[in-house]
Amino acid sequence: MDSKNGIDLALWCGVGGLYFESFYEKDIGTFVEKCAEAGVTRLIPSFFISPVKSHRWLIRHLEVEAAYEPYEYGEKSPLKVLVRHAHDCGLEVHPHVPLGSEGGWMRVSPVGELGVFARMSKFARDHPEYWTKTQDGRGWLDVNRREKLAGSPGIGLFPGTGFISLAFPEVREYARSLFIEYVQDYGVDGVQLEFIIPPTDDRGSYLLGYDEPAMTAFEGKYGQDPREIDNSDDSWMRFRAGYFTQFVRELREALSKPGAEVELSVATEAADGIFNEPSRAYKMMFDWPTWVEEQLIDVLYPRFWLTPPMWWPVAPPKVAEELSTIKKQIGDKCQVIAGLVCLGGNDNIAELTERAAGAALDEGADGLGVYRADAVEAFGLWGMLENLSSADARQVS
Repeated sequence: MDSKNGIDLALWCGVGGLYFESFYEKDIGTFVEKCAEAGVTRLIPSFFISPVKSHRWLIRHLEVEAAYEPYEYGEKSPLKVLVRHAHDCGLEVHPHVPLGSEGGWMRVSPVGELGVFARMSKFARDHPEYWTKTQDGRGWLDVNRREKLAGSPGIGLFPGTGFISLAFPEVREYARSLFIEYVQDYGVDGVQLEFIIPPTDDRGSYLLGYDEPAMTAFEGKYGQDPREIDNSDDSWMRFRAGYFTQFVRELREALSKPGAEVELSVATEAADGIFNEPSRAYKMMFDWPTWVEEQLIDVLYPRFWLTPPMWWPVAPPKVAEELSTIKKQIGDKCQVIAGLVCLGGNDNIAELTERAAGAALDEGADGLGVYRADAVEAFGLWGMLENLSSADARQVS
């Protein structure tokens, strides 16, 4: 879907538009109109707390627990309102869901120390057996929130983020049902799998996944207890990655049924080893080359952080290099939209973003994405969005 100015431009936003927990229809309508005027073609609402009633979340402090429901549901749901206003303005809506992430310690600031409050889904609270385990058998809530896992150089959000295991069929069914609910009940145009970078060891290998179904199946196939072999053992790495691919296959199949046929995209950060070395991607469980080869996904969103403070700052020439690698790998099997992160507030963020956009388009990106709407508003970047949606964006690199 090209913008009125020629470039397909996606914008990650809150479920209520600018902010994650807004639900005022007037504010949502104004936000959508500003997006349309700037040439945005698709909105990707994300949220810390799900806006659908069947996916309730809780806030926990020590042993005290409370339901956390900041939204109205049904026709007054902020997602429903966002979809209605977006469609009236000719924009698509593709909500994204963090894959397997069902809990998190709340930070005192976006990059600050983890606080004492934890949020988690009711599903995960009711089924603690589904938290994925470390090699020594600990789940998310068993790990001190300030602990650095043995062997980890600090990459990944665990234990700040709690993951449940896709090795359990019940978990995959639960996760799949949420995407289907978005499609059937909210009229969205597509759904996006958000892949949160997991903790890895110093060789870039996933540190979690020591879960009963996976360990039993692996030992049955290879005659080895995975707890007694090296975490980076290639057979064990590929075995765990297989459950993530299995989920994507099952979701693709579910979205191919009549009444649920929408676009499926995946997004993650351009961390070292995911996109610049495709043959290593499975070690982080994000086996995008396999998903592309099997034509399970329609759009791939590599996301580039252009400035600190979080993740891996990537200069525009590096964006071009990684886009070139991606395009060589996928050919025409799926589209690639380059995600550009505007958080950080650097004085030259607009210039950096426009240069990175030009570099990405020069290497064959099918469109651009900007993360996120709250930063666009805070730093006055609406004019930048209009520039990115223009065909002139191809001339800036």
